[in-house]
Parts: sequence; C-alpha cells; structure tokens
Amino acid sequence: RSSDLIRESHINQMGKPIICLETNIKYKSIAEASRLMNIPVSGIKNQINGRSKTTMGYKFEFIKND
Repeated sequence: RSSDLIRESHINQMGKPIICLETNIKYKSIAEASRLMNIPVSGIKNQINGRSKTTMGYKFEFIKND
C-alpha cells in the first residue's frame, strides 16, 4: 500500500541510526534493520529500551554521535 511506503519513508528520514552488536552492521533506523534482518520493529524497540535482553538472538544500540 502506498500509505505503508510513505510511512516507512518518513520513519527512515526521522530515524536514529542503530548498530547490531553481534554483526557490527550499522543501520539508518530501526525500520531499516527490521526490514533487512527480518526482525519485528517492536522486538528491536523492546530490546533497545531494556524490556528484553535480545531480539531473535541479537542486541542493538543507538549509535551515539561523537
């Protein structure tokens, strides 16, 4: 649906970059990591926010700006 494409595009523009600690791969946003790793957005958010230790065996962190 076009509304899904618009929503995802908006999320990617506004998203914070994250890194997967197991693979050291950086992603532009949670939405991008979710899509490329086939992990639910909610799982990544819950893990980053401390509600779960891992999501599908992976850990993520927001990339801090130096």
